[in-house]
Parts: sequence; C-alpha cells; structure tokens
Amino acid sequence: MLKQITNIELVGVPFSTFTRTIRLGLEQKSIAYELTLALPHTDVANKYHPFERIPSLNFEYNGQKRTIIESAAIANFIDSICSENVLRPSRSSTNFNDISTNILIDELISIGSTYLFDTVEPPIVKTRLRLEKDRVEENEIVSSLSKPIEQLYDILTKLEQRSALQQNQNYLAGDRLTWADLFCYPALADLRAIPEGQCIRNQSARFPKLAAWMDRMESIEIVKQTMKDTLQDGWRPPALRL
Repeated sequence: MLKQITNIELVGVPFSTFTRTIRLGLEQKSIAYELTLALPHTDVANKYHPFERIPSLNFEYNGQKRTIIESAAIANFIDSICSENVLRPSRSSTNFNDISTNILIDELISIGSTYLFDTVEPPIVKTRLRLEKDRVEENEIVSSLSKPIEQLYDILTKLEQRSALQQNQNYLAGDRLTWADLFCYPALADLRAIPEGQCIRNQSARFPKLAAWMDRMESIEIVKQTMKDTLQDGWRPPALRL
C-alpha cells in the first residue's frame, strides 16, 4: 500500500514530544516524509487539526488529499501502510504472546500519552524552562518543583513496574523496540535534559531500569536522527505554550 501513498507531510516541530514519536516511527520504517514546521495554536497547525494541536499527518492516496490527527491514530496508519521494521506484533495474530504484547504496548502508549506526559511536561519541564527564562534563583526553582517531583517519582515507579523492564527485558514491552518505547521516550528525553532528570540519568539513578533503557534508546540511530532542535540537543523553545 505504501506505493499508493504519496506526498507524506508531518506537521509539527522537532521539540514536540508527539511529533518526535511519529518521526521516530517514520524513520524506523524508512518512510520518506516532509516535516512542515508548525507550533500548536497557529494558523498552520489549525489548518489541519481542529483542536489546534500537533502533529498532523497529510498525504495523498490515489490523488486524493487526506489528513490524520492524533498520534495514536497516525501510528496505527503507519503500521497499516508499511509492514517492514515492525513496531508491534500483528494485530491479526492469534498467538497469545502476541496478543499480550499488543495489550501491553497499548497500555504503555496510553500511559506515555497521558500520565507520563502530564506529569513531566507542563509541571516540570515547561515550568523549569519558564522560571529559568525569568532568571529565578535555582533554589526557588527546586522548591517550586518539589511537589511535581513527588508525583513524577510515583508515575516513574509505576511505569518501571508495569513495563517489561521489571523482568529485565531491554525495552518497555519486551526485547524489541515497539511503539511503547517511541511514545514514552520523548518526554523522558526532555526530563533527562534538565536537572530533575538525574533520577533517570545513570546506573546509580533512582530508577536504574529506566536509566539503562534510556541509554539503550539513545544508542539507536533513529533517536540520533530526530535529536536535532530538541531539549535533549540543548535547544530551548522560544515559546512555551505547547
């Protein structure tokens, strides 16, 4: 089907966690695409996404222009059009191990898109960046983040326990890279780029299994290919309303 899909365009920005998730998937499957830069709540983003968000995926199928919104839907579409470099077991498999793995992947995608993102990005990452931009003293920043950090540790504990890392497997849903990793990684990469990310930064970290997983992720070529202009790369966004 991929041959019938043309002019694939991803609307978003490199430092957007969900844009990066989709870019990681496209790169993993070697699907050619054009990245059109757009922040949320802007004319370009609003043109394609009725809720003024990013990313959106535009493409042509048999000459007709189509748009998909919401990252989970885009990920499913990517799986549907390209069966190479799989990021989950086949949905049609009747093997119970495959069924169980798909369930875990779906659980982790939801965890990454809601609890993890909501705990990491607005209350910690964006708050720190805003306070740093306002030249607030470091001790005041640390104090203001104390409550969100408690909530973060609770979420990371549950993520580590729920994932296959608990059984000492290499990735969140098992021994292979899946969409679960691609949905959870970008927010944690942002976290690791600020002082509060020390909890997942090395083997003596508070969450050593997540820290080791992060190290593995950062050695993967598609992660390196999508790092430019992210917080992980040292870049800082000019606007924080994301």
